Amino acid sequence: MTGEGTDDKQKIAYYMNELLFYVQNAKNTQTKQDVVKMCVDFYTDQEIENAKTYLWSKCEVYSNEKLQRRKSPDKVVKNVSDIVEFMYNLDWKQCPVRFAAIDATRVPSMVCTIVNSDEKSNNDLCMTNFLREMNDMKRQIEFLTKTIQTLATVQISNDIGSKSLSNGIQSTEHTPKHSKQTDTGNAYTDTNKQPWNLVARRKKKVMIGNNDADNDLKVATVTYRRELHITRLTLDTTADTLKAYIIKKGVTVSLCEELKPPERITSQITYKSFHVTLESTDKGKVDRLLDASEWPFGIAVRRFWVKRNDDGRT
Repeated sequence: MTGEGTDDKQKIAYYMNELLFYVQNAKNTQTKQDVVKMCVDFYTDQEIENAKTYLWSKCEVYSNEKLQRRKSPDKVVKNVSDIVEFMYNLDWKQCPVRFAAIDATRVPSMVCTIVNSDEKSNNDLCMTNFLREMNDMKRQIEFLTKTIQTLATVQISNDIGSKSLSNGIQSTEHTPKHSKQTDTGNAYTDTNKQPWNLVARRKKKVMIGNNDADNDLKVATVTYRRELHITRLTLDTTADTLKAYIIKKGVTVSLCEELKPPERITSQITYKSFHVTLESTDKGKVDRLLDASEWPFGIAVRRFWVKRNDDGRT
């Protein structure tokens, strides 16, 4: 999927790839080493392989470098390093190719940055929100199209039924007076007087009790649980330090463990990551920890999804 934007100097073409979008924007604020580590941690081996092939197909004519086919060991790290080196060294003023993200969940925590405030035409374009709105609009159009098709089908059925009924009535009017009408014919005419109509499905109403008097029945306490992945913390951060910070927010921490980097990463580690499990009877306090204002500047926080087995257990 591509989208094009016009410029006074040249025509810019936008291509969708979340990994290349991240590297394209991170090259102005992060070191190569940090970008390589983030991509290796965040993306799958197949996504990295596809991104490298996609980059070469779109930008090979604008660079003298050539992306090599890597083999194990450390194939993934080498592939990411090739992508980063290629994009960091590419002359973007001469290259009319830009990358955008269509799925914001597949981009590590970051914001689009201005490449040059004096030349707005050379700024990288963040199309994430625009494309998300376009997808929502597409789904709404598809839903309305299906609804219209359903209503049209029902209307055609009603017209056919009404036409059949009308023919039946006309035939009875031309029947001789001495001919006898059967009860079956009358019953057929009566049951088809009203055409079928679509009836909206009713939602079941749920009643919530509000009697605050002393009763023998008590409402059960609901515990809300969230799994978080917290990263970009300094190397001197410990699990106890992070746990104490979260407890001050009024939330219980049932698990706080440091995540070790994969063994295939040979570069020096520059920050720490943690897996944290939160529990609270107040849903608002748990959800509040997904707000950026609750965390120091630069720390990345996102939901931690735990893979479940076939029997439903983690």
